[in-house]
Amino acid sequence: MTYPACFRKKVLSYKNKHNLSIRATAKHFDIGINSVVRWEIKPAPDKTKSRPALKIPEDALRKDVEDYPDDFLYERAKRFGATAVGIHLALKRIKLTRKKNTKASKGK
Repeated sequence: MTYPACFRKKVLSYKNKHNLSIRATAKHFDIGINSVVRWEIKPAPDKTKSRPALKIPEDALRKDVEDYPDDFLYERAKRFGATAVGIHLALKRIKLTRKKNTKASKGK
């Protein structure tokens, strides 16, 4: 769980104002000791994750979509050794959406 920056500041200011130990501060706010230790080093929460996608390479996924444009997510997942949800998220990350019909159908 990520605590908001305002709560982190409140905890650290309370600790400094009352000259408490990390353990006493953590007990007072009912949070983990390691949280207070980490917040003293870096009080602001991370906004995004800082690691690249590891399992599904983007260039290979783009080539797969070019080679097999009509495949389902589960079929791509088998080729990459991933899950259908993982393929969906990877396609979303590289901004590839489902194939759209460019011609409008004629009504009867």
